[in-house]
Amino acid sequence: MLGAMRVESQLDWEGRRVIVRETLGESSRFHLVETDQLTFCTLPQGDPINRPMHAPSFRGAGVPKVLVPLRRGRGKVEEDVEELFDLYFFDEKCAQHGPYGELGPDPDVIKLRADGRDVVLVRDAKNSLRLLDPWTEKSTPIADQVAGYATVARAESGPRARDPEALWLLEAGKLTQRGYDGTLLVSMGENVSTFVQTLAASANLLRVAFLQGPNDGDGGELYEAVSPSYAPVRIANEACGPEYVDTALDVRTPCRKGQLVRIEAGQVRFFAEGVTRIFPQGDITFEQVNVEEGDSELWVSRKDGRAKITPTPRSSLVALDSERYAGRAATGQFGAWTLRAGFVPVLSNVRETWFFPSRRRWLVLHDVQDEARTGRLSSFSEPALLRALEARTEVALETLSVGTPSDGYRSYAAPGLSEPIIISYADARVQRDQDPAIRGRLIARVLSNKLGSIVDENVSSFTMVVAPQPGVLYAITEGPRSGLWFAAL
Repeated sequence: MLGAMRVESQLDWEGRRVIVRETLGESSRFHLVETDQLTFCTLPQGDPINRPMHAPSFRGAGVPKVLVPLRRGRGKVEEDVEELFDLYFFDEKCAQHGPYGELGPDPDVIKLRADGRDVVLVRDAKNSLRLLDPWTEKSTPIADQVAGYATVARAESGPRARDPEALWLLEAGKLTQRGYDGTLLVSMGENVSTFVQTLAASANLLRVAFLQGPNDGDGGELYEAVSPSYAPVRIANEACGPEYVDTALDVRTPCRKGQLVRIEAGQVRFFAEGVTRIFPQGDITFEQVNVEEGDSELWVSRKDGRAKITPTPRSSLVALDSERYAGRAATGQFGAWTLRAGFVPVLSNVRETWFFPSRRRWLVLHDVQDEARTGRLSSFSEPALLRALEARTEVALETLSVGTPSDGYRSYAAPGLSEPIIISYADARVQRDQDPAIRGRLIARVLSNKLGSIVDENVSSFTMVVAPQPGVLYAITEGPRSGLWFAAL
């Protein structure tokens, strides 16, 4: 490897195998790296797509340990003619399998119940759908004129499960259900534009709602069908945006107003005018309310009434109690909204916030310098926030790193630790016209800012791995130490 390198993705959850992109001038190539053997091979020209595939229980001579789907162009095409792509697979030794025919949208990897092996659903440019098993090199036609699809939710998993393996399809204007062998099981509706499903696991009943007509503008007719009969029942007109929330079906009707209506256990629940979405938290409910085209407000509804939250939040709110709700405001300040005292800020110039419910702790990127495109990455606990609110002072921060870009930090769950590890850049140099765009010191700390360590300098990309031992796999693109490195944690 001679060029600038970036760790693109892991091929297994342990991180024993990873895909690395190497950039040489304006061109790039991909390598499959085995981290525990310190070996690599190079893929031919093309783009790795979707997630890698495994067949843990599949038996046979020379069965690959992993297969990487790869999209390869068919070569130069005429002007104004869309380029065609073929689907290939490459194993951990970069040996080619395929081609397996024309590829339209990226394929979707699904798992077979019998032995847990991964197969792919592939659509061509004419929207014909087939199920491809690269382990057996078998291709099964499913349906033509497929505009969308999803696997049927199942209550059971594993080889002893009884419910069928099947797909929901938007097929030639209808909502159909077909088995993995293409057998037609259910057909409903006309001019269907969208569908959603939910599984009532306690009753082992599958509910599916679908819309006849457009999913915007004036909307259409909303139907719901329940297994095993799947007899459609019309439940709303001028509807759009259906979605299941646990056992409730939310729908917007009339569609042009986006007005939320909730249907649950045969009961219809109406909300205040303009409410388009709700976010329950314990005994309170946050309500998103449309006021003008493109503008919205946030209200809180409690047993004793509802009130508007101002200034408008720009992040999800966390209920500290029934009176106070923490989050980031449109002004760039972080603080808490109280129904009596309004908004109480405790931190300014906040660009991004992340809340970790199990630790009751926030991670924030703040004091971002636009020219440098970097800021300060800090964390604080809920007790520290409550003390700041009571004293009307700035919250006490634990600084994890300084000079951190917005896409220059990640959190990982680490074996043996009760809180997540935060890996971030410090003193980073950001040049968006280059690939990789970031170079800087790499730091690893737990969320509470304890157990910190400097991983390395001049790092351009990184990922967390857990095998052969927990650590960070990272790339250095410049200088005599240019290459791929590993640091144990």
